[in-house]
Parts: sequence; C-alpha cells; structure tokens
Amino acid sequence: MISLVAGAQEAGIDLGPDQQASFQSYFRLLEERGRQVNLTGVHGWHDVREELFLRSMRVLAVGDPPMPDVVRARGAGYSAIDVGSGAGVPGLVLKLALPGLSMTLLDATRKKTDFLSDVVRELKLVGVRVANDRAEVAGHDKSLREAFDIVAARSLAKLAELAELTLPFCRVGGVVLAHKAADVGEELAAARFAFHALGGDSGKAIAVERPGSGAPDTVVLVRKVKPSPRRYPRRPGLPHERPLIEERRPPGGARLTVLTAVAP
Repeated sequence: MISLVAGAQEAGIDLGPDQQASFQSYFRLLEERGRQVNLTGVHGWHDVREELFLRSMRVLAVGDPPMPDVVRARGAGYSAIDVGSGAGVPGLVLKLALPGLSMTLLDATRKKTDFLSDVVRELKLVGVRVANDRAEVAGHDKSLREAFDIVAARSLAKLAELAELTLPFCRVGGVVLAHKAADVGEELAAARFAFHALGGDSGKAIAVERPGSGAPDTVVLVRKVKPSPRRYPRRPGLPHERPLIEERRPPGGARLTVLTAVAP
C-alpha cells in the first residue's frame, strides 16, 4: 500500500485511509471474481498495483490544468465516462482516486458490468453509474450523448475506430483521453480525419512514464471543438469494420483508397 500511496502522490493525489481501504477491497474483489470469470489477465497485488492502479492514474497528469485540480475545483459537477470499462480500468481507479468525480462505467459485456455493480455496492460508492451497452448504441442515448467533460478509454481500439466510440459522449469543450502504448505516431496520423469528422481537434500524443514502474505509455488527448454529427456513431460493428479513414492520392494523381467509411 505504501507504493500505491507514493505513486498516487506523483499523480497529484493524496490517498486518505478510506481511499486506501477502498483500493484494498477493490483488489480483493478483482482476485475473487477473476477466478470465476475472465475480468483481467493481471493478478497478484504487485501486478494489479502497477498495471491497473498506477498506470490508470497516469492520465491524471494530462491536461492543463491537470484533472485532480479541476475536480477539486468543480467537485461533483465534473463528469467522466469510461468507455469499455471492463474490470473498471481506468474508470473505477479514477473514481477511487478522485471521489468527487461523477463517473459512468460503460461496457457491453454483462458479466463485467455485473462485477462493476458489485464493486460499487460493496464499496458504497456514490456518483457512479454502470451501463451495460455497446458504445455505438449508448452514444445515441440522450442522457449520455455529449454529457461528459472527460471520456476515457484504455486499449479499447485503434484511434480511428475509437474516435467514433468516444467523441459522441464528449461535450464541446471536453476531452477524450485515450490511454495507449508508447508508439502511436502512425495510428494518430491516420485517425485525424475521424477526429475532425466527429467534432474533435487533431489530437496530440503525450508521453507519460509515471506513476508506476511499467513501460512508458502515451495518452492521446483530443479536444471536442464542435458537436458530433447526429449520424455518428454508426450501427454496432461498423466503426470497427469500416473506420473513418481519409482517402489519399498518390503521386501522379490516381486515387488510392486507404479505407474510407461511408455512413449507412
């Protein structure tokens, strides 16, 4: 627990006794339920602390001002959604680190949302909503569409696909934080067409190494600058099958279609 507290401090968070107890309970539930259903491949206190808890906190340092400062200033008025939350990474981790954050945990797999609901009940968390649905469907829900200051996703999809699964949830002026591995240069360049189509800016990749002792990560930050067109997200599966990628023309003028998605 000492290492978790120290790592959280690197992210600008002072974990009080109640928060430390909540992280311990969350870990226990992950271990107990992980043996019954496939929640995560990460087990044991050391690996869970490093790979799930501390790496999730890396997104807290991204932004200007950083998220902890904003949440402290706005309290429960600051909202976030974790798209493809799985076992609660990073959404539940961020909620435990910042209790004043209003958090929605979205996942399409019932066994995972059942687990998340159990954690929320056992830890007596307030300001948490668990939603069992696909992002393509939930993105048209009036209570969720363009309702959040922060949209977080960790290793959910390639960025061009991820744009369509996340930006419709983000309010204008908010940000999408996509937690990725270190090298995303080509992926980011290919996704910029989708970012713009969904109402985002061009996005930027921010290298993050701390907290935690794991390999460096990249957080791709996309700011929402205008509303997402109503036709997005498209029907389930289509953002993956036909992500929004710009057509390019090779030298000589002949059109080379890399992969262009057309709304149905």
